[in-house]
Amino acid sequence: MFLSLIALATAIATPDTPVTNAAEGDGRCRLDTGWHHVALRSSKGLVIPGAVGGRRTSMLIDTGSPDTVVDQRLAPPAGANEPVIEEHWNVGTFRVTRRRNLAIIVAGHRVDLRQYEATDLSSQDAGEGSPGVIIGQDLLSSCVIDIDSDRQRVRVRPPGQSQQADTTLELTAFAGSTYMMTQIRTPSGRIYPAEIDTGSQIELEMDERLIGEAGFLSSPVTTTVMPSSNQTFIVRNIIRAPSIGLGKEGAADLEVYIHKRDPTSTFLSTIGLPLLSRFNVSIDLKNRLLQLGRRATPASPQPRSTTGVVATPSDRQLKVLHVMNNSPALEAGLRPGDRICKVNNHAIPKHYFRSNFIGWQSAPAGQNITLYLCDGRVVHIKSKVFY
Repeated sequence: MFLSLIALATAIATPDTPVTNAAEGDGRCRLDTGWHHVALRSSKGLVIPGAVGGRRTSMLIDTGSPDTVVDQRLAPPAGANEPVIEEHWNVGTFRVTRRRNLAIIVAGHRVDLRQYEATDLSSQDAGEGSPGVIIGQDLLSSCVIDIDSDRQRVRVRPPGQSQQADTTLELTAFAGSTYMMTQIRTPSGRIYPAEIDTGSQIELEMDERLIGEAGFLSSPVTTTVMPSSNQTFIVRNIIRAPSIGLGKEGAADLEVYIHKRDPTSTFLSTIGLPLLSRFNVSIDLKNRLLQLGRRATPASPQPRSTTGVVATPSDRQLKVLHVMNNSPALEAGLRPGDRICKVNNHAIPKHYFRSNFIGWQSAPAGQNITLYLCDGRVVHIKSKVFY
């Protein structure tokens, strides 16, 4: 079985071979992955197993990506006539080539891509733990994504199998695109469109112009900085929102990231996986329905940073990119540019994002954390909830 999968994964479609993305042709969903365990509160998101060119890799189910993207290290070499373009994603600017005809294995099943994009996906998280493929709307738009948050599992399947739901909401396409939008109700009673983005690890993002009229806190409680692939930084203010409504359902005590978008855009907010995982969810992209079911066990609160350290691994060290406002790390004297060689006398592991080591940044309140900096200084932090 393993050898036959490898043979399929290495089959690159030729002009004589009919190939279709799952959403093309007759409009049928050709993905039927079965259930796969996922760690919904981890940084990995909705990842399922797959293979490209005989190499096993993880594949991220991402309704926020219009196209399927393959890491350029897995894709065949670019052809001479395949132009390189720049695309602006929410984490920075990427050099992308648009390519044609590739067979991939998604959860044990062959899927033929008529077209796809190739770029360096490792640059999103310093090369560790990044998916080899982002499964985008071109493969998902005729399918249903089921997220069983109680059992921590996900599947992609054709429509037709009904799911029990407490609330059903309509989805609409944003401005003729493939982005799927629903509506949220803010504490002030106002209704706003919000994109459903299973690839986002942020509970809720909103445009800064909405915050006052939405009834949220008008001032940020802290600020974080997110690195992008081209070494620039995206500054996001964070507020705590008391609640939002989704149809008959609601969610309380949210972490909301505030951003500034194009003033002419009506695409002002985004619902990410941490908020979706407060429910059992079916996202029917074919029939444009979002179904929410109450969980048997209430979701635990979204983990927050209790240290205020934003850092990325580099050569068995952690480079401090940003120290959040009002945080224990700021009070202890940690500054951007500092390099950490050990945490609590433990060396930084090679595969930082794949390990549980990263958990120290969101340690339970009251823990003592000792950072050994590479310049010889020692910084003592006591974790606390500071926003």
